[in-house]
Amino acid sequence: LRMWSGRFPADSGALPALILKGLGSGLLVALIEETFFRGAMQGALQRQGATRWALFVVPLLYSGVHFLGRAASVPHDEVNAFSGFITWQGFFSLFTEPLRILDAFVALYFVGLLLALVRRRWSDLAACIGLHAGFVAVIAVFRRISAPAPDNSWSFLVGSFDGLLGTWIAVVTALVCLAIWRLHGLRSPGMEPSWRSP
Repeated sequence: LRMWSGRFPADSGALPALILKGLGSGLLVALIEETFFRGAMQGALQRQGATRWALFVVPLLYSGVHFLGRAASVPHDEVNAFSGFITWQGFFSLFTEPLRILDAFVALYFVGLLLALVRRRWSDLAACIGLHAGFVAVIAVFRRISAPAPDNSWSFLVGSFDGLLGTWIAVVTALVCLAIWRLHGLRSPGMEPSWRSP
């Protein structure tokens, strides 16, 4: 699905440096996103007993923010009462082509669900940060050292959005989510164990 690119580090010390840089950026992204999504949002919903919202809606928001673009600019001499809507169009421009991002959106949804299940099952934000940092680090390194192989007969498993996210990640992550659900359910210390809670 991927082939080595011309950007693969030739120097023996460059690859470890690239991996460390990927881990650093992964940790930074994970600290911000996990504190907000799994810490603040999921934590608040779970405390209110809204388990289904915490597990299934927060990952939807988590997936969605990855496809927000830049605000469209409006020249100052053209600003009017509707300029705000033009600015917002830039944020949501990728959502105007839903089929282009669908497989990547679903893959990120299941990644978010996996992180939500880990948070719910083990009540541990550190585990979510570690997993998330690992995901981001791998993506950062692979984007640098490899490129999509569009002629591969299995290339449909990788989406066109970024050449990494796609059906294969969605399927594998969904299977891991199912395994956690079947093996551990939602039982965790101090929390209601039922999937049927509001």
